[in-house]
Amino acid sequence: MNVITLKEFNEFLEKELKPAVLEFNGACGKAPELIDDIDIAVDMILNECKRVVEECNESIAAYTNKDRVERLDGIVDSYWTNTQLSNLFAVFGNKFGTDELYEAINHRDYDDVLLITYATELFPLAVSLAQGTIISGAAIIHAARLIIKNNKQKYTEDCDKAATWGENLADPDHSLEAYEYGGKLFYCIKRVTDDYIVKPFDFKNVKLGGI
Repeated sequence: MNVITLKEFNEFLEKELKPAVLEFNGACGKAPELIDDIDIAVDMILNECKRVVEECNESIAAYTNKDRVERLDGIVDSYWTNTQLSNLFAVFGNKFGTDELYEAINHRDYDDVLLITYATELFPLAVSLAQGTIISGAAIIHAARLIIKNNKQKYTEDCDKAATWGENLADPDHSLEAYEYGGKLFYCIKRVTDDYIVKPFDFKNVKLGGI
């Protein structure tokens, strides 16, 4: 596998991973540009912090278990969720003002404020542990491209496919939702209690073995 420079890796994050993350979240109703209520903005930030912590903890567990495939998956998912979190801060900071955004955050319970610190400080540690010296930048990019493609299974423009998803919901807490993004109508399944994007019944897991 080719050696990837830090510059090339960062270019991949900016030019390939970030656009995929933004499309995924936009198609699934999580585009920050559409939010005009600062309290909803803070809710979205805190919710994404939970996703970052979840993926980072899975990365650390994979490191502990010396599971290369799960380490790769965890690294990419950690970058994925952290990219969305960074975008939320950037867009909301520009829309509401950075000082106003942090003032709204600081009005929340202190544990919620700590969650932001936890997520932002855990991310680099989790990636560092999961990557170690055995997983190259080239391997991460290879895995990320497969995951980017695989995640497209979680949303669709096909109304017939969406109807099938709706007929096969696995949990009463799951709901088929529709969102307009980029001039197109997308469908996805959400967990009602926390707005989590759920895999449809026909989702096929990505295969990262051999990378």
